[in-house]
Amino acid sequence: MNKPIVGIRLKDSTFVPLIDKENKKTVYVCKSDFVNRQIPVYVCRLSEKAEIEKIYKIGSVELNQEHYESLKENTDDSDNSKKFAKLDATCSDDGIFELEVSLGIKTDYIHVKSYEADIYKEINEQEFAEREEALLDYGDFIKRKVTTAILLPEDDAKNILTEKESVESKSSSDLDEYYELAQKVKIKKPVRRKFIKFAVFAFLFAAAATIYFVFTLFRDSANIEAQTRNSDKNTYAAAKIDSEISSIIERSEFFYRLYLAQSNNELKNKIRDSFFAGEKTIAAVLTQDDLLKNDKLIYSSGIKEDTLDSLFSTYKADVENAGKGNKSIRNISHIVKSCSALIFYPVKSAGAKYDVLGIVINSDHLAVLCNENGNENLTFLVDDKGNIIAGLDFSMVLSSQNMCDYSIVNNFVNDKSSKMQTSFSKDEEKYYGAFKSLMSGSCAVITVTPASKIDLKKSKYVLSTLCFLALAELFIVIIFAWITSLKITIPAKALISATDRVSAGDYNVKLKSHSKDELGTLVTKFSMMCQSLLKHENIKMSFGKFGDERISQIAMNGKVSLGGETKFVTTLFVSIKNFLDITDKLTATEVVELLSKYMDVVFKCVSENKGCIDKVIGDEVVVIWGSPLTSGTPKQDAIDCVKCACAMKQKIESVSRELRRENKPAIKLACGIHSGPVVAGQIGSSDRKEYTCIGRTLKQTADIKGRALLSDKDILITQDTLNLVQDVCAAEKVAYDESSDASLNDYAVIRMTGDR
Repeated sequence: MNKPIVGIRLKDSTFVPLIDKENKKTVYVCKSDFVNRQIPVYVCRLSEKAEIEKIYKIGSVELNQEHYESLKENTDDSDNSKKFAKLDATCSDDGIFELEVSLGIKTDYIHVKSYEADIYKEINEQEFAEREEALLDYGDFIKRKVTTAILLPEDDAKNILTEKESVESKSSSDLDEYYELAQKVKIKKPVRRKFIKFAVFAFLFAAAATIYFVFTLFRDSANIEAQTRNSDKNTYAAAKIDSEISSIIERSEFFYRLYLAQSNNELKNKIRDSFFAGEKTIAAVLTQDDLLKNDKLIYSSGIKEDTLDSLFSTYKADVENAGKGNKSIRNISHIVKSCSALIFYPVKSAGAKYDVLGIVINSDHLAVLCNENGNENLTFLVDDKGNIIAGLDFSMVLSSQNMCDYSIVNNFVNDKSSKMQTSFSKDEEKYYGAFKSLMSGSCAVITVTPASKIDLKKSKYVLSTLCFLALAELFIVIIFAWITSLKITIPAKALISATDRVSAGDYNVKLKSHSKDELGTLVTKFSMMCQSLLKHENIKMSFGKFGDERISQIAMNGKVSLGGETKFVTTLFVSIKNFLDITDKLTATEVVELLSKYMDVVFKCVSENKGCIDKVIGDEVVVIWGSPLTSGTPKQDAIDCVKCACAMKQKIESVSRELRRENKPAIKLACGIHSGPVVAGQIGSSDRKEYTCIGRTLKQTADIKGRALLSDKDILITQDTLNLVQDVCAAEKVAYDESSDASLNDYAVIRMTGDR
C-alpha cells in the first residue's frame, strides 16, 4: 500500500501537500487562506498505481480570534506588525502525523498549537463508518443494486445475489398480500392529498409566472409612457429656465456696454441706478475692476455685501474659463447667505480677448420656474459638478448640496451629454430621470419622477382578469389531480402496511408487482430488501453480543473468527499503587472522581496506541495488543503497548500534580507487560458473549504487574517483551533480594529511545 498524501485545502481551493519525500515540510499561510478561521486537513488514499482513490477529511487547523486577526492579509501585505502562520508537518513511516503551528515574521516564530493524528487509523475508521452506513441505511437498498448496496466481503455479496434470484423465482408462486395490506392502512394525510397539493402548487406557479409576465408587459408600457412624460416636462422646464438665463445675460451685457461707453461718472451712476431700479433678479454685476450693486435687492434678499468683492478670487478657475470665451454658473448661496447664483459670461472686447462679466442673481425666480411642473415631478437646476443651484428644498440650495446621489445627475456630470432620460434607484425607490444641459453644458435642468406615482389602473384591471381565469382553471386541475392520484394510493398503502410489519420485525412480506412503472419496481425491490434485512439483522444480532464495539464492527466485516484461535499478543495490566490506602483517605464522591480521571487517561492512551481493552476490574485495566486489533506485526504491537504505558505514566504524573494542589493524595501506576501466545475467541453465555484472551501469558502479565505494585518501578516488562522492543526502548534489569525467585527476569522501562 502506498503511503497516503496529507495536505491542506486553502480558501481558493488550492491543495497544498504537507509531506515531501523526507516526510516533513514547512508551509506558510496568511489570513486570506483561512475559511472561518479554519484550514481543513485532508488525507488522500493511494492505489497500487499511486493514483488517488479517495480523500478523507481528518481535521482542521483552527486559530482563535486574536491569533487570526494578527495574520497578514496576504503575501503582499507590507504591514510589519502582522504575522505569517507557519505549519511544520512531519509524518513517521507508520503514519503518525504531527503538525506544529507557529506565528511570526522571518525567523522569529512563537509556537501556538500542536496537532497529532494516526492517518492509517483515520482512514480505517472512516472507511468502516462508510460500510456501517451502507449496511444500516435502508435507502441504499432501494437506490442501489443489492450486490453493491452493502459493503461486505466478496463471498457475502455472492450469497446476496443468489438470494435475490431465489426471491424472484419464488415470487410467482408465493401468496400475494398486495390488496389485503392496502385495505388495512388508514392514512391521516394520504399521498392523494400531497399529489393534489403538488398539482395545485405547480399550476399556481405556472399561473403566477404567466400573470407576472403579462402584468410586467403592461407595467413596462406604463413605465415607458411615464418616462416619456417625465422627459417632456424636463424639456419644458429647461426651455423656460434657458430663456430666463438668456434674458438675464442680455440685459446685463447691454447694461455693461452702456455703462462702459460713458466717460462721465455722474452719467454712469444714473445709468446704474436706472438699470437696477426695476430689476428684481439681478443683484450685482461684477467685472475685474468694478462692482455694480443693486442695493435694494441686496437688502431685501439678505445678501451679505462684504462677500461680493471676493467672488472672482473664490471662483478663479471659472473666471479664467470665461476669459477663454466659455460660460458657467455657480451656486453662491453658502457664501452670500442667501439663495443666489453667479453667472460668468464672456463679453467680447477689442481683438480676440474677452472681458469677464459676473452676474449675481436671486435664484428664487429660477426655483419658481422649476416648480411649475407640479408636485408629481422633482425639477431642479445643477452645475457641471452636480451642486444644486435652484429648486427642491431651500436648505439644500443654501448649503449648495451635491446631488450626485441621483444617478441622473451623476450621468450629466460624467457623460457631458446634451440630454438624456433613464431610470434609476435611490433609497430603495425607483425613479425616472431626465436632464437637458444649458449654457454649453455648464449646468443642466434635472427632472425626476418617483415610480410610485405612476398610474397603473390599466395594469391592475388586466391583473384582476387574469386572476379570475386562473381560479377557474385551478378548479379543473384539482379534479384531474384527484382522479390521477387514485392510481398511486393502492400501491403506496400496500408498501406502508408492509413497512409496519418490517419495523415490527416481520421480514416475511409477500408482495407482487401489479405494474411495470416505478411503483411496481419499488414493490419488487421492497420484497428483496426484506430478505436481505433478515439475513443481515441476524448477523448484527450475533455480533452485537460482543462487549467491545470495535470488536463487533470487525466481526461484522468477517475479520474475527467466531471460534477459538491461537494468537501472539502483548498484554498490559495496569492499576494504581496503594489504591486501598488512598481510598481510605477520600470520600465516596472523591473516589469516583479520582477513578474517572484515572480511567480517562488510561482509555485515551489505549485508543491512541491501537490497543483493545479486554476488561476492567476496579482500578485494574487489562489491555491487549495483537488480537483482534493489531498493528501488523508482534514487534509493532509490543512497541505500541510500551509506548502506551509510557504515555499513561507521563499523563498520570500531571494528574498527580493537580491532586497535590488540591491537597489530595497523589497516585502512581503499576504496569506489567508480557508478550506471548494466547487462545482468543468469544466466551460467554447465549445471552452475552465477550471476545477475550486466555492462557499462561495473561497469568504471567498479572504476576509482573503484582511485582510492580510492590516495587518502586512504574513499568515492568518481561524478557520476551524486551526482545521485541529493545531497539526503541531503554530498560534496566530489576534486582530482587535473595528471598525472591532467582529465575525472574524483569526489566524496568526507563524511556522510549526513538521513533518506530
